[in-house]
Amino acid sequence: MEPQNPQMPVTNQAPDNIMPPPPQKSSKVWIVLTIILAISLIAVSVFGYYKWQQYRTLAGNLGARINALENQVKALQSDQSITSTTTSKVFRNIPELGVKYPITTENKELSYEFKSRNDNGVVFGLTTFSSVPLVNSEAKLSPTNTNTSPCSVNSGALGSIGKYNEGQKYFDKPVEQLEGEFVKRIGNSYYVYTPPQSSCSTNAEITQLQTQSIPIAKEMFKNLTAI
Repeated sequence: MEPQNPQMPVTNQAPDNIMPPPPQKSSKVWIVLTIILAISLIAVSVFGYYKWQQYRTLAGNLGARINALENQVKALQSDQSITSTTTSKVFRNIPELGVKYPITTENKELSYEFKSRNDNGVVFGLTTFSSVPLVNSEAKLSPTNTNTSPCSVNSGALGSIGKYNEGQKYFDKPVEQLEGEFVKRIGNSYYVYTPPQSSCSTNAEITQLQTQSIPIAKEMFKNLTAI
């Protein structure tokens, strides 16, 4: 070993290629992170418990509503079964005349229009009838005047029903003296069915349809009852 040169200073300088050691993290950071994590877990737990309680309450309310609806359905079914034992008919009202008639497959497309008439001082209610197929058939030939065509409801292509009080006259005869299948008394009023006086169209197919529909209107009149 060679003796040191007394003229050279002694140094402890580290080599340039050696990195300094990393600084040590403070334990406070880990404490803060632990607290935040604990708070988050508590918040999630509380929120989950709150939502679970909401779900239980909602489920209970829904269950109660379902039971109530089931009871209502049973009650309605019971009422319907009672109704079906008394009547199986569905009626269409003509409130202007105070009467109704049972709807059938044949008459379900009948349509009517009510008007108040004054015939030589006799005021009475008049309901004129037609049908949807009849009006539509005529409309194909005369699309611009469907409301005034001879086959329209206003024209009474399938006849009319008049409502009279006792003592009023149908033409020259008191209504209470009329006889036949096209006059009937309902309550204190008299009802008279008057069939159409002529064909509502010159078209052969429409005339045939009208002829086939008039008996339907007559049958409807026979089945009129008070509302």
